[in-house]
Amino acid sequence: MKRLLGLLLICSLALGMFTACGKKDKAQGGNNAGTGGTTNTQQSASTDLVETGGTKTYTVDASVVSGMGKVDTGSLYVTESMIDKGISRAGSLDRLAEAMEKAAAGGTVTIAYIGGSITAGEGASSYDKSYAALTTAWWKATFPNATIKEVNIGAINCDSYISAHRIAGEVVSQNPDVVIIDTAVDDNGAISEEAFESMVRVLLSSGSTPAVIPLITTNSSYVDDGVTQSALAFKLNLAVISYADVLENNITNGTWSWADVSTTGETVNPSDSGHAFIAYLLTGYFGRVLSGIADSQYNEYVLTDSTSTKVRYTKASVVSPESVPHDGEDNALTDLPGADGSFIVKGMCTLSGKEATFEVTGKNIGVLYWKSIEGQSGKFDVYIDDAKEPVTTLDGDLSGVEGATYNYMEYYELAKFDESGTHTIRFVMNTEEESAGDDFYVCGFTVSE
Repeated sequence: MKRLLGLLLICSLALGMFTACGKKDKAQGGNNAGTGGTTNTQQSASTDLVETGGTKTYTVDASVVSGMGKVDTGSLYVTESMIDKGISRAGSLDRLAEAMEKAAAGGTVTIAYIGGSITAGEGASSYDKSYAALTTAWWKATFPNATIKEVNIGAINCDSYISAHRIAGEVVSQNPDVVIIDTAVDDNGAISEEAFESMVRVLLSSGSTPAVIPLITTNSSYVDDGVTQSALAFKLNLAVISYADVLENNITNGTWSWADVSTTGETVNPSDSGHAFIAYLLTGYFGRVLSGIADSQYNEYVLTDSTSTKVRYTKASVVSPESVPHDGEDNALTDLPGADGSFIVKGMCTLSGKEATFEVTGKNIGVLYWKSIEGQSGKFDVYIDDAKEPVTTLDGDLSGVEGATYNYMEYYELAKFDESGTHTIRFVMNTEEESAGDDFYVCGFTVSE
């Protein structure tokens, strides 16, 4: 219901915009994406992605179009109309068309994937069965003379907040041409919303000018942040591919069951069939753009400075606890227990309940810490600078949490300051509450300026 109401709101906004412009956005609705004529997405006065006034045309040999790759969805029932449903918004196609022309000419094209466990390939029988690997394989099959590179920073529990702090060093530095962002299933709340917009803006304004495409995945309860992400995509004229919408529609009408796309007992990660269908939607969108690329003109767009929103994570990074001044029982990084699937595998542990102190420089500072099911981790109070009261109490223990079956990294935003500066972050074991263990692993600090 939340997604339906949100999508109705977005659609009403879209209708108003198209009426004001005097004609319908040809790219809206999916099935007309890049299929000839002028591919021209109209802009409202409030948008931050504005047309520069120029247009481009792109050339791709017809043999590339006729020989484009396919994704095998096995025995899963699929139709072309599901692609229509999955393309929530086709968006501005200029950057994607440019990447396709480059690939068709035998150039190097980098596809980047950002997200949580689904992006990492969890649920698939092997990584080459994951949606990311299958989508990259489509690019390689479609453009055999190109060098197609893949960058995948997917990791368990990696939402927009964590991703926003990782992308400068792990994605932007790789000069991507196309970026798929799959964080909606892990996102929740205002911090996620701001981090998502920060991340999108960093990517859109980076030197390689990539096409940025939010991918909306979901869980078995259809809980995700897709409506919020789609609203920003509307504002910035981005494409949106929604596995969530197709999944909910197909299960509700009886076309599929959850078991068709996921394994028994799994509530989030797709099986091989689910991953293949996600790739089917992505490549279905790519294929439609490619099919119409030679017959279309593309408006050039530029991202303007943000004036209507507060975006704090555009200059963000993850800082290792070992790289900042620190004092504690153990001054060396140690292996995190059960860190399979995490992008960080070592942390600094406060052994036997001893204090650990770090000096961290930034304007906005958060902490990444480890939560485990083994029962050795406990509750620790966090103090900043000379404060007499803790900012929060963090619990690294999952052993008593019903349904907890694996270890993962969590984050907490500790403080927002008016200016950047160096601050003391102190972790002290909480002795007033019952604690399963007396260890606490600091995996890193999230810092933005």
